[in-house]
Amino acid sequence: MVARYERCVRGMLFRKRFFQVLLILPLLSLTGFVSPEQARNMQREPSTFGTMLCRQFWYLENKILAEGRVCLRSDRARRAFKSAKPCISDDERILPERVRDYLQKLRRAEAGKGCPR
Repeated sequence: MVARYERCVRGMLFRKRFFQVLLILPLLSLTGFVSPEQARNMQREPSTFGTMLCRQFWYLENKILAEGRVCLRSDRARRAFKSAKPCISDDERILPERVRDYLQKLRRAEAGKGCPR
């Protein structure tokens, strides 16, 4: 009986924590919070994008998306980042504006090089 009660209490605590996290994640993206992982991924200055190869553009873009918990579209990307935390949305709007701006600059430079999408 005690074990059943303890499992029930643990389950309630887990659900409470889960819903707290679900509520906090969107708020963090709205406030512009950039995680340390995302900041590390964005260390390369956009002015140096011209020296990158197409495969480097691909890798950096997908790494930023995976770290931001955006669901990756291609099988190749999912295989490359299979150890990333589970995705929470297909929509890139969950990313902070600073990260979305960086991705936009990255994609512009990638298109300027003629890299395939």
